[in-house]
Amino acid sequence: MSAESSVDYSDYLKYMSNTSGITALFAGFDFTVITLLLTRLPDPNSVPAQITLYAMALLFLVLIYLVGWTGQLLCYVCRRVPPMTPRMRASAVLIFGTTLSIGAPVFLMFFLWHLTVLAFVTFLTWIAFAIASYFHIWRPLTRFKQTRNYFLGRP
Repeated sequence: MSAESSVDYSDYLKYMSNTSGITALFAGFDFTVITLLLTRLPDPNSVPAQITLYAMALLFLVLIYLVGWTGQLLCYVCRRVPPMTPRMRASAVLIFGTTLSIGAPVFLMFFLWHLTVLAFVTFLTWIAFAIASYFHIWRPLTRFKQTRNYFLGRP
């Protein structure tokens, strides 16, 4: 029996899955707050309103990034991970693309409300998070077998 097969990560998997779910819930709450602020603020064009909306959008992007990141981290403690077949790769691309596209409605809502500068800055921030997601979430998954072997101390 190998050392890897005797290690039980089920509690950690449950904890991280729960953390990811709570983070996704907070992201949904934050998106709702952004929507309510946009519709209820008397003057969303004012500087304090736009700073507040940008802070909420930034928090939303961070939360979505954390959901994707914790989902990727869970693969490292799974005992059996299926090989990266074309179907699994297509699924991973869809999941990653969907996670990235969740940030788009925020800056699109700002465009709809004619908050062009705020929308542009939020768009640039979203692009920065997409780039970070590529390097910290997607690339490690494409090299998963080598990375997993490294973490498990195998050659």
